[in-house]
Amino acid sequence: MIITIDGTSGSGKSTVAALIAKKFGYEKLDSGALYRSMAHKILIEGADPADPEAVQKVLDGVKLHVENEPRGARYIVDGQDVTDQIRSPEVSQVASKVAGYPFVRALVLNMQRHYPYKKGLVAEGRDMGSVVFPGATRKLFLSAKPEERAKRRYQELIERSVDGAATVSFDEVLNGIVERDRRDEERENCPLVRPEGAIEIDTTNLSIEEVCVRMENAIAKPKRKKFWGYILGERFSEINFVYGFCYVLTKGIYKLFYRSEIYGRENLVPGKGIVAVNHVSFLDPPLMGSSIPDEVYAMAIDYLFKFPPFAWLLRKLHSIPVSGNASDRASLKRTLDVLSKDKKLLIFPEGERRKCGTLGPLKGGVAMLASLAKADVYPTYLYGTYQAFPPGKKFPKFWGKVYVVFGKPLKWADYEHLSAKEARVKLLEDLAVALRDLEQNLFKQKNISPN
Repeated sequence: MIITIDGTSGSGKSTVAALIAKKFGYEKLDSGALYRSMAHKILIEGADPADPEAVQKVLDGVKLHVENEPRGARYIVDGQDVTDQIRSPEVSQVASKVAGYPFVRALVLNMQRHYPYKKGLVAEGRDMGSVVFPGATRKLFLSAKPEERAKRRYQELIERSVDGAATVSFDEVLNGIVERDRRDEERENCPLVRPEGAIEIDTTNLSIEEVCVRMENAIAKPKRKKFWGYILGERFSEINFVYGFCYVLTKGIYKLFYRSEIYGRENLVPGKGIVAVNHVSFLDPPLMGSSIPDEVYAMAIDYLFKFPPFAWLLRKLHSIPVSGNASDRASLKRTLDVLSKDKKLLIFPEGERRKCGTLGPLKGGVAMLASLAKADVYPTYLYGTYQAFPPGKKFPKFWGKVYVVFGKPLKWADYEHLSAKEARVKLLEDLAVALRDLEQNLFKQKNISPN
């Protein structure tokens, strides 16, 4: 489960997020702390926050590590613990200024979406439910009057100070919050908005305990859960019955007849992503659909949709018709819509089934989609389906052995500093290398002789 808590500065997000996470036994993601950690690095390096080139130079190669401890998260930047330094007004102002830079948001977004959690995650910030986790299970939005928020922040500064006195006046804190609101709401890149479907809670006249009670009620409010959510887990709670039935049936068939082995599932993190896999057989799509531990969409050539009953089934299985024509804008829009909703998209980057059963050259579609959606790409290699059902055969063999290996993601944030053309070329090259490495490692571990 992912719970997002968005809201204005000083509305109490961090405090209640920590309490909610503790109550439910979830991990807590403090997005503001990630931005402040970057801002602190910029300040100590003496870079001008208004100079994007200087900021990018400072943050190029920066290493941020979060250590979750019983007393709270510790933020380590390039080996230095900056947890106690990132809550100052100066750091907050710099964080607000640089958060609008696309490369900063891409850097932090990558950290957010790959934040590790097991049971659940409470993510708080300003665009958690609208941008980072649009498919979150529960979305909350906290607000409060500027004067009340300034009062809270001023008290926090006093409590954190050594001598019990704030280093700035109340009016300075209030003016800073008003200015911060203006920048957050007016910035062109990911402005502060109430996420679609979020429950808003005005915390102005509420105590921390009262806010937590309202949030707990909102989180615990029963959400209609479809049949497959109980059978397959929360990630499948919204799938249709046909999808769930085919998922279970296909998974069982591959396990029984082809002794399927799946490796690297831990590399697939929640959220949007493109699963790029080699293609050698008609058995590949159903194998992949039943191997990914998440709701997944796939692209299918449009002529498969000409037979109405089959077209109905394909749509129930989340297949997206594509013509293969570069001018097919409707298909492109549908695939981007899928990724924008925090879903996984399955792609065969070679563009066609390989009749020889070996890896082939990759086409540029996968890189184009990754760049447009700013999505990570998961290199995936499968083996055994060609031997079970090679092209040209009318029927598959009903015994065999198939493997699926999910590699570590190619993170789009690592390509953001390049031009659009350079990023796509480099990603495609890295994907080809990753697929080849997965193939060679599997052959070596399983003593498989190349075809």
